[in-house]
Amino acid sequence: MTSLKKSARSATAKKAETTATNVSITKQFTDQRDPYYVPDQSDINKYYDEVYVPAQEGATPEQRMLTDAIFIQKTRMIPSTVKNQTNAYILSGDPALIMQAAQLIDRVDETPGMFDQITNTQTKAFASNMVRLMEVMDPKEALRLSQQLTDPADQNRVTARRNQIKTEKYSQKYVDWTRDIVGESDPTSFQNAANQYQTIFESYYLAGSDEDAARAQAEKMIQSNYTQSIFGDMMYAPEQYYAVNGSVEYMRDQLDEEIRAEAPNIQFDRDNIYLLTDDYTARTAVGSAPQYRVLILDDDGVFQQRSGYFVPDIAAQESKLRAETETLTQELRTEDEQASVSYKRQQFEEKQAAYEDRKGKPRKAVPASELYADTVLSDSRKIVADVAMGALKARREVIGTAVDAIVGVGEQIEKAGKRQRSKLLEDIQEREAQDNAFC
Repeated sequence: MTSLKKSARSATAKKAETTATNVSITKQFTDQRDPYYVPDQSDINKYYDEVYVPAQEGATPEQRMLTDAIFIQKTRMIPSTVKNQTNAYILSGDPALIMQAAQLIDRVDETPGMFDQITNTQTKAFASNMVRLMEVMDPKEALRLSQQLTDPADQNRVTARRNQIKTEKYSQKYVDWTRDIVGESDPTSFQNAANQYQTIFESYYLAGSDEDAARAQAEKMIQSNYTQSIFGDMMYAPEQYYAVNGSVEYMRDQLDEEIRAEAPNIQFDRDNIYLLTDDYTARTAVGSAPQYRVLILDDDGVFQQRSGYFVPDIAAQESKLRAETETLTQELRTEDEQASVSYKRQQFEEKQAAYEDRKGKPRKAVPASELYADTVLSDSRKIVADVAMGALKARREVIGTAVDAIVGVGEQIEKAGKRQRSKLLEDIQEREAQDNAFC
C-alpha cells in the first residue's frame, strides 16, 4: 500500500459537507426542502452571482481564487461566471491573471470527478506551459512559446508525437508510471487506472505539453480519483459519492438482491461482486453520480459481467436507515420507561419494607433522667422546685402590695365621705334657718 492511496474516510466527510452546502443554497432560491435535493446549474449560478460574489467584495485576487475553489469543491459544480472568467484570464496574456487561473484550475482538478471540467485540454495545456515557462523566462517570451506549443494548426507536431508514442512503446510506460502511483492492486482495477493514465497523458502530450508536464497532469488525476473501496482499490470509488452514514456496504446488499433476482441460476458469494469503471464512469462522475459496470466471480471461478450500468438506490437506503433508527429509538425509549418504572417500584418496596420494619419494632422510650444525664438538666426536680418556690414568693409579694393599696384607697374614700356629709348637714341647717326667718 503506497502513501499516495487515499482512504474513503475523507470522502465521506466531503459528501456530507457537499449535501449541507447544497441544502443551504437550494433553500435560498427554490421551494425545495428535501435534504437530498441537488441544486441544478441555474441554482448554482444564481447563488454565486447574487450571494457569493457580493460577499467577496474587497477581497484580493488570491483570496477570490481560494474562495472560488472552495465553493466548487463544496458544491461539486462550477458557476458559469467562474468558468468564463477563468478562460478569459488564460487567454488575456496577463501573466498575473494567467497564474491566478492556473492555480484555480489546479485546485479544482484535485476534486474527485472534477478533473478537466473548468476548461478544455488545450486551454489548460496553454496555462500549464505558461506557468512553467514563466519560471525560467520573460513572461512575454513564455506567452509566445506557449501559444506556439498549443496551436491546433500545428498538425505536424501532433503527428510526430503520435508516432513517437507508438514507436517508443509508451503503452508499457503507462503501466510502470501507474504502478509508481497506486502500487500493486487488483488486476482489473489497476488496468482501469492505467487506461485513465494513458488518456490523460496523451491528451496533454498531444496538445503541446512536454512529457514531464503531461505526466504530472496524469499523476494528479489518478491521485485524486483512485482510492480504496470495499470493492477493491479503484477509480471513482463509490465511497466518494454514495456513502450513507460513512458506508457503502448497502450497495453489496442491493447488488446481491438484484443479481439473484435476474439470474437465479448463478451461484456466487456476495463478497465476489466487483465494480468496474470506464470512460462512461468518468463522465458520469463529473455530475457526482458515477455509474459502474458490475463483475461477478461465480463459484466455478468464472467471471461474468452484468449488462448495463449500476447506480445504487441511495434514497432507499436512507429511508431504510431512518425507519431502523425510529424503531431503535422507540425500543430504547420503551426500555428507559420500563427501567424507570422498575426503579420506582424498587424504591417504593424498599421504603415500604423499612416502614414495616419500624412499625413492627417500636422505638424504646428513654427516661428523661437517662436522656439528660450529665447535663445542665440532670437535676431537673430541684430546678423545678426552686422555680415554683420563687414564683409563689413573688405572687405573695404582689398580693400583699395589692391589699395594702386597696386598704389605703378605702381609708381615703371614708375620710372624703365624712367631710361631704358634714358639709351637707351644715347646708341643710342653714336653709332651715333661712326658711324660719321668712315665716
